[in-house]
Amino acid sequence: MRPALLWTLDLDAAGEPHAVDVRRARVRSTDRFDYAGVQAALDARTADERLVLLGEVGRLREQQEARRGGISLRIPEQQISVQDGTFGLSFRQPLAVEGWNAGPSRP
Repeated sequence: MRPALLWTLDLDAAGEPHAVDVRRARVRSTDRFDYAGVQAALDARTADERLVLLGEVGRLREQQEARRGGISLRIPEQQISVQDGTFGLSFRQPLAVEGWNAGPSRP
């Protein structure tokens, strides 16, 4: 068990927060997720309800951001590879779930 801060955000049907609570907690992480795996599960419609909810809330928060004139830049991530002593540069587009995961922390 590890110490953590537990944020509880109560949202209305439009994804607007109407109550927020922060408290100390002790958590034990049993699931191991990565963005690619979560996005694949959501795309295949095999994700569990927690991840489905992440997508629903994430899309609502993106809509709110657009309505208030905000923008999110989906800047590609640079990836460097080495093959046979030669360096290569490629770019990876961020997955939708990466923004949804960051979404609740945005105003």
